[in-house]
Amino acid sequence: MGRLLRALFGWITRHLLLLGLIVALLVAVPLLVGQWRGLADAGQRVESLARSAAAIAQAGATLRQQLDAQIPQGQQPAEWTQWAATLGQRIAAQRQAREQLVRQYPLQSRVLTSDAYRQLKTLELEIHLLEQGRAYAGSVLTVLRGVVAGEQAAQEQLSLCLRHVAAAEARLYDNRRAQWQLSKDFPLAWQVPGLATYQQMKALEAQQRELTDAAREAHQRCNTLTLVMNEKARVAAYIAPFDPASSPAEQALRELGAEQARLQAYTQGHWLRQAVDTARQVVPVALWVLVGIIVTPIAIKLVFYFVLAPLAARRPPVCLLPGSSGRVRVPPGGRVSAVSQSIVLGPGEEMLVHPQYLQSAALGAAKSTRWLLSWAMPLTSLASGLFGLTRVLPHEAEPLVVSSTRDPLSEVGLIELPAGSALALQPRNLIGLVQRQAAPLRITRHWRLGHLHSWLTLQLRYVVFHGPAILLVKGCRGVRVEAPQAGRAINQALTMGFSANLRYATTRCETFAAYWMGQQELFNDRFAQPDDGGSGFYVYEEMIHPQRKTGVTGRGLEGVTDALLKAFGV
Repeated sequence: MGRLLRALFGWITRHLLLLGLIVALLVAVPLLVGQWRGLADAGQRVESLARSAAAIAQAGATLRQQLDAQIPQGQQPAEWTQWAATLGQRIAAQRQAREQLVRQYPLQSRVLTSDAYRQLKTLELEIHLLEQGRAYAGSVLTVLRGVVAGEQAAQEQLSLCLRHVAAAEARLYDNRRAQWQLSKDFPLAWQVPGLATYQQMKALEAQQRELTDAAREAHQRCNTLTLVMNEKARVAAYIAPFDPASSPAEQALRELGAEQARLQAYTQGHWLRQAVDTARQVVPVALWVLVGIIVTPIAIKLVFYFVLAPLAARRPPVCLLPGSSGRVRVPPGGRVSAVSQSIVLGPGEEMLVHPQYLQSAALGAAKSTRWLLSWAMPLTSLASGLFGLTRVLPHEAEPLVVSSTRDPLSEVGLIELPAGSALALQPRNLIGLVQRQAAPLRITRHWRLGHLHSWLTLQLRYVVFHGPAILLVKGCRGVRVEAPQAGRAINQALTMGFSANLRYATTRCETFAAYWMGQQELFNDRFAQPDDGGSGFYVYEEMIHPQRKTGVTGRGLEGVTDALLKAFGV
């Protein structure tokens, strides 16, 4: 019933999480798509505004050139009057076209990015330029008419002035002729003071001076009038050029520029645009990092396989305890494991076993808790899971059944060590032991820091178990114990332990492809019999547990933890 409830609860939880994920996707995807479409639409509007501004500016320049080409070049008032009338007709026609456009497109003509808005602003700009041209024509007509009227008045005054000059010149001539005649008639008398002739000559001379001044003044007036007429002619010739102000175009460009700036600020400040821009900036770096992640492990594996592994294989082997015994009681076939093991404890013996592997025991057997396998190695006991062990003392010769209660692939193996025998074993494979109460199991540690293959395999310390004792080990799908005979090699991932008197070394795995793809470890363990002719055995499990992850890129944090534990022989 409990299993059914757990399965039902797990099924409900998984489907609720799936429902939440579906709802999140249904909400987030339309929002993201809408945001992206808004950004794309804003970008298109910015481009459309730029095109509209360029079109209006080009239209203003074209209209200005056309209007400049139509300005009359002469100074006849009739020409300018005709041109002003033509401009008035064009203004009326363009105003009518503008009103028709507004009536036809009342809404589109207010949208800055629409063609109707661009046409409307072009019409307004043309109307404005035409009105300025008509005003310019009116000002030129005023100047020309003033010049004509001024020329007529100045011509009349000049004619009158010239008549005055002629009269003054005639009177001066008559005076000079009278003086000449008097001097001829009275050659001496006019020079004698007191005589009437002398007085008459002096009167003529005084009159001559007055007539000369009067003639000079008349000439000056005529010259002044002539200069005035010439200046008026120059004024008419140098009429100020046409310089219209394109205020509608400037206003439209300001509106378009302001809207364009607003849209650009919106697109540049939008979080999605910033995220996309940032992603584009970091994509090259990310690609190089990805290449490094892919290539670096392969390069490291190449160096390890073709350089360091052959060097380590040529180093001398490790022998932990050359003088020890490697005897182990091995059943026929070398298989020492089964799904469950039935153990009968003899007098004076006790069992220390992990609680989840103790399947059944007699009710009368004394049981207690052993917190650590070895108080001399607390960290090793904790790291290998050998803490909180169940200690069983037999009440009578009744079997104790040891079996895995959680792992269906795990089998329990029994390795019996006689007195004097020593076995180097990884404690994480140990689930319990049977020992004598009077002579507990002895555990020693052995460091091998001076061997290259110890550093390459990251196994710097070895934990050795000394008999007499029975070691309870776990192995995936079975545990085997074999003698190396003339020499044996085995996958290092499968090795659980070996006799301390064996010569232990490493050799490179057969193919690089298998190592690169994570199908095999870099090193295979190599065992050989001791030089003194003794015998020994090595222990291994039959397959790698599926939960032990391998691969080209390693095992992440789990791999780091395993490497550290392996370095300390755990």
